[in-house]
Amino acid sequence: MSSLGALLAMTLLLLVTSTAEAVETFSPADAVAAAMDNNPELRSAEAALSQAEAQLSQALGGNPRLSGSMLVDGPTELQIRQPVSVTGEGIHRRRAASSRVDAAAADLERARFELAHAVRATYVDAVVAIGLAEVADQGLVLADQLQGAVSRLHEEGEASQLDEHLARLAHAQAAARALGARESEAEALAELSGMVTRLIDPASLERELEALAPSSPAHAERSDVTAAHAALLAAERELVTQRAATLPPLGVGVRAESEGGVTTVGPSLSVEVPLLDRNQAGKAGAQGDLRVAEARLAETQAVADTEVMTGRERDEVAQQALAALGEAPLASAVAALKSVEAGYLAGELELIETVLLQDQILEGETALVQLEGFVARARLDVLLAVEDPALLGH
Repeated sequence: MSSLGALLAMTLLLLVTSTAEAVETFSPADAVAAAMDNNPELRSAEAALSQAEAQLSQALGGNPRLSGSMLVDGPTELQIRQPVSVTGEGIHRRRAASSRVDAAAADLERARFELAHAVRATYVDAVVAIGLAEVADQGLVLADQLQGAVSRLHEEGEASQLDEHLARLAHAQAAARALGARESEAEALAELSGMVTRLIDPASLERELEALAPSSPAHAERSDVTAAHAALLAAERELVTQRAATLPPLGVGVRAESEGGVTTVGPSLSVEVPLLDRNQAGKAGAQGDLRVAEARLAETQAVADTEVMTGRERDEVAQQALAALGEAPLASAVAALKSVEAGYLAGELELIETVLLQDQILEGETALVQLEGFVARARLDVLLAVEDPALLGH
């Protein structure tokens, strides 16, 4: 056995031994919870909601204005004035702000679902990468064992020089696949670590499909559609607000004047006459925003309906493909590999046949691991399409 093969065999032995020990499981739900605590996109959506709520509070009305003057040897004047809209602009503005709060809340909910989907999909990618690396390691161990067997047979005169060269080339190919798989595994683990902001132990990840992509009854209307509805309502109310702003608010207040020890108090009223500025830009902008909101709602609804339909179709096909494999397909592949090796050692198979059969079986194992990843991602896409609470770990 070569030094590389011996090192790999020792690594696999240590991996099995360490896995047998108690390792704290880092489940997909744990990954989602960790990502929720420190995700910039989610923090941005939360900030947008806070800002919308602040704007709603601010839309309660304009501040009163206090002004005064004092002249030397003259009267002292004090005046307080409150802007009042006779067209109901303030009421409409508050209604529009309330709808924007609803839209921001729905956007935040959608951001949570999209983050959970992204985390679970990355978790699946990491598990698949680990599985592919294990298959590649298995192939390297087999190639190393085969090369050792061919070398012994060559020394005994039972194998040709060509067989020995072929075994070495097969070993090199297996080593390249193993190192490439390990590189992909490292990249997948790094991506998952970045999302959950912690070090990931491959042994702590769950490998069961149901844990990677759980399912529960379908949810109600999607939050992105709800957000689009709320945004449309906000745009409609904003247009009403801008139309009401054609007539500026009245300045209603009280004026007090004191001179020579005599104080007089009386009401005050001011109004801006809308001769040139009739809020044309505000109304035009609100009309344009309304059309955009209408188009965005139609687009969002169409995408949501399509994602639900295609997601369910993909999930059904994926489940059927997985069920067709029967139970423990990977165990069958391992048994086939042992059978091929035994056939060569017994002289029943030529070396070229052995190498080709092993490659085929290992490619089949690789396809099995990838298939499970495709199945899991198809289920995750369905959960996101219908906004299944199971995606959030609820």
